[in-house]
Amino acid sequence: IRVLDKEKIDAIVSDYQMPGMDGIQFLVEVRKRSMQIPFILFTGRGREEIVIQAINSGADFYLQKGGDPVAQFAELSHKIRQAALRNRTEDLFRKSEEKYRHLIEHADEVIVVEDPRLKEYSILPFASVIEQVIKERRPEIGLFGATTSGRELAPRLGSRLGSGVTADCTILKVGEFIQYSSKTIWSPCLEAIRPTYGESKLATIIGFRCPQMATARPGTFEALKPDLSRQGKTTVFVPRLDSSLFAVEIVNTERKEGGDDGLFTASIIVAGGRPCGEQDDFKLIKDLVTALEEKGISAAWGATRQAVDHGYAPYSRQIGQTGKTVRPKVYIAVAVSGAIQHVSGMKESGRILAINQDRQANIFHSSDYGIVGGYLETLPALIAKVKAGFTFGLKS
Repeated sequence: IRVLDKEKIDAIVSDYQMPGMDGIQFLVEVRKRSMQIPFILFTGRGREEIVIQAINSGADFYLQKGGDPVAQFAELSHKIRQAALRNRTEDLFRKSEEKYRHLIEHADEVIVVEDPRLKEYSILPFASVIEQVIKERRPEIGLFGATTSGRELAPRLGSRLGSGVTADCTILKVGEFIQYSSKTIWSPCLEAIRPTYGESKLATIIGFRCPQMATARPGTFEALKPDLSRQGKTTVFVPRLDSSLFAVEIVNTERKEGGDDGLFTASIIVAGGRPCGEQDDFKLIKDLVTALEEKGISAAWGATRQAVDHGYAPYSRQIGQTGKTVRPKVYIAVAVSGAIQHVSGMKESGRILAINQDRQANIFHSSDYGIVGGYLETLPALIAKVKAGFTFGLKS
């Protein structure tokens, strides 16, 4: 106990029977000083009352004596590693509370896995970790973002867990399903709704194996407002990770600007069609975004699939059915024809302004305002207006 007051301890392993003080009394003294230090208690077999007392007094793990000493030593070693790793993870969270505070404001519990080998994403260890969490917690529903990694993780987990996956959903509901033939009611039942037939129809897909799994199209769902009254908790989960899961070595990682975050958070998005690339390689589109940013407005630029396919913009800037779904306050569609595949990715925008020299263009049917004019003539005038103080009704 004197050492405890002076030094940082990763874990404590204590026998129950000790001269002068038993293991429970020692545990109580430890907990008076710290609730964070992991405590493992050894006790004899058939002493269930001691085990219950230990757990109620704050013990993290217990081991009952007897049996194969090699197996028992292996179990003790594993529990010490679990305890030490959990302690370091909890310490990390206490030091960086702001990093996870926003999760607690939306969730009742955040499960944390801390392992230096998981610093960079790799499909095999990440899939194993999530599989272990699901098998222990047995959730009814599992949701993933329809991102590059989410589209890779979800089907692999669905196969391992014997559950189907509904991909690229735009609506998610939880209700009940009545199967009249067998007089059975399934609840809670995930209704995973996704577009089909070129966004002209919506298909509702239901699965009857838990966890019911789906991926959600990025940008489709509006973020919830933080609930500052919520008192969530963090739970540390220590998985078993075999070395074979790390057969693929990540030699180097380079992260370059791709526009993803900007498109999801911008107040104004200026999107260009293929003519913008053909005429000046999107220069005026980018100049308009720059002018808005100089006025303190969060702005980003995007492109149609045709512009991306012809090499005028990277795929990370593509908006539409096969790209990103966005919902800015103002969406400016420049030289965009208005194909249904593109409209599906921006129709939830606050206000839509279309600029096109073809007054019959379909984009005008999806817009709140329209300007009939050429790209090279209209954009310079619009940029001049922004530089003079016009910001489409938004304030910096």
